[in-house]
Amino acid sequence: EHASDKDVFIKSLTTRGWLGGLSKTAARVANIMDAMGKDIVLLETVGVGQNEVSIMNFAHTIVLILVAEMGDYMQTIKAGVLEIGDIFVINKIDKRDPYDLKTNIESTIKNDEVNRDCWKKKIILTSALEKNGFHALFDSIEKHRNFFLAQKEAFLIARAKHEIKEEIYGTLMDWLNKKLHDDPDINRVLKDIAAKKEDPYAVSQQLLRKFNINQ
Repeated sequence: EHASDKDVFIKSLTTRGWLGGLSKTAARVANIMDAMGKDIVLLETVGVGQNEVSIMNFAHTIVLILVAEMGDYMQTIKAGVLEIGDIFVINKIDKRDPYDLKTNIESTIKNDEVNRDCWKKKIILTSALEKNGFHALFDSIEKHRNFFLAQKEAFLIARAKHEIKEEIYGTLMDWLNKKLHDDPDINRVLKDIAAKKEDPYAVSQQLLRKFNINQ
């Protein structure tokens, strides 16, 4: 319904192999949306796996959407995303019993009840089909927004550090890929590795010294 809404802008960004669950340019686009005065920016990740947790460095509020009886509990445990989620939504409760998943999440979440400054993670049951649970979800998002605003400076500093790291990492990876592809000396070494005349570990150390990168 919102695709034709004049107040809503939707943009799909391919990851192109960039790890973390978000596009390499996602942070830039979010910053542009912020500069344009957009009140709300939603970032949807490609999924949740062991490496798809970069969203924690960019989103102010993280909503993790799960579906009961589909292996989501084991997926969340393996991926370690219970630590990054602020609000957990168990959807499709009209079709599947959510209470085992809800109980498992509750038993796994380690809320620090002593620390009053710690956000207490919420679990919301919803049905998109029957439009149930969304008032509770919106209320939880608003409460987390108020919680975030009280300590946003520390988050924004950490985010700035992460963005700098991502930019440098991306530039270095592009440079390294070009080197590995175009440099004739490196291509000769690659052939030696393939022929088992060299080992990749020793060559890696040699290249680091050649590029004047000290570990």
